[in-house]
Amino acid sequence: MKLDRTMTPRFFSLLVFFSAVIVFLSTPKAFGQEQDAWEFNLAPFYLWAVNLEGDATVRGVTSPVDLPFDQIFDNLEGALIIHFEALHENTWGFIADFNYLDISQNAQVAIFDIDVSVKETVAELDGFYRITHGVHQFDMVAGVRYNEVKLKYNIRNLPFYDSRTENWWDPVVGVRYRYPIADRWTLQLRGDIGGFGIGSDFTWQTIGLIDYQPWKYVSLVGGYRALSLDYETGSGNDVFKYDVLLHGPVLGLNIRW
Repeated sequence: MKLDRTMTPRFFSLLVFFSAVIVFLSTPKAFGQEQDAWEFNLAPFYLWAVNLEGDATVRGVTSPVDLPFDQIFDNLEGALIIHFEALHENTWGFIADFNYLDISQNAQVAIFDIDVSVKETVAELDGFYRITHGVHQFDMVAGVRYNEVKLKYNIRNLPFYDSRTENWWDPVVGVRYRYPIADRWTLQLRGDIGGFGIGSDFTWQTIGLIDYQPWKYVSLVGGYRALSLDYETGSGNDVFKYDVLLHGPVLGLNIRW
């Protein structure tokens, strides 16, 4: 995975902070609780095959940011995705999720041939409370989502090069549902909305997963995830807009203890 110099310090700071959160949340003594009161889930091997759709604007230059699934591996420069959960006595807990994508593509805008590079970091920390137990489990979820986007534009055959980095925080609220559809098979659904003009004008996310647990401490997870971001800041020639939808199949390995 390649990281440019301007993004590396912030990226590693976020990664270190995220790792510290995982270590802290997975230490029951931090809450004065016994180990048996907690259940932990870590997905260190997590693939999100992203389709990228939308538009981005930097200093008056708007370019489509469209990357279909069949081109993702040709244009993907780097990716890192980690998911962690902590559940206390099957009632309340925490979710920490970290995503980094580095994608490059070529776009045709009018008569111009533009090389576009998108580096995106999405880190989320949520709390949740289980309002129903038994077969049908519903969780109320609330938290914050940190977004950082770095866009680079290069118009071929012209002396034009520009880049812009923006970061913002979005409050998010949502609901999650779990249902055991068969022995060792579990359906998981999640939906959330956020932003509300505090960071993004509006953001939403949906996730649908099937969890298969062939072993006591390890399960396989597959499904689909979609994340929409609609963010704008600045005005005139200094305007920055990022209106994109990231969506695609998800495949991961989940470790429980």
